[in-house]
Amino acid sequence: MQDVIVTGAGKAALVGLTKSCALKFSPHIRVNAVAPGIVETDLFANIPEEAIQRYRNAELVKKPLRPEDVANTVSFLLSEAGRNYSGTVFDLNNGFHL
Repeated sequence: MQDVIVTGAGKAALVGLTKSCALKFSPHIRVNAVAPGIVETDLFANIPEEAIQRYRNAELVKKPLRPEDVANTVSFLLSEAGRNYSGTVFDLNNGFHL
């Protein structure tokens, strides 16, 4: 349970920092954050199978999150298509936290 609290506190800090910086630096700088869930990387092997299964069972989208999925979100935010976003946290979690 302690890991969940630390993770929740970390994400809350990320949300607060993102919004605070967006307010301070707008309109000259857009500030957004990307907060991915479990991404299939080499570190994935360090997560206990039971925890992965619990997470996977709660996901609405059943395709694993890959590094390129995170990169695509960042590319979107840096592109002209993302010009209207500021102060937003993009939570890439396959619908896990609904």
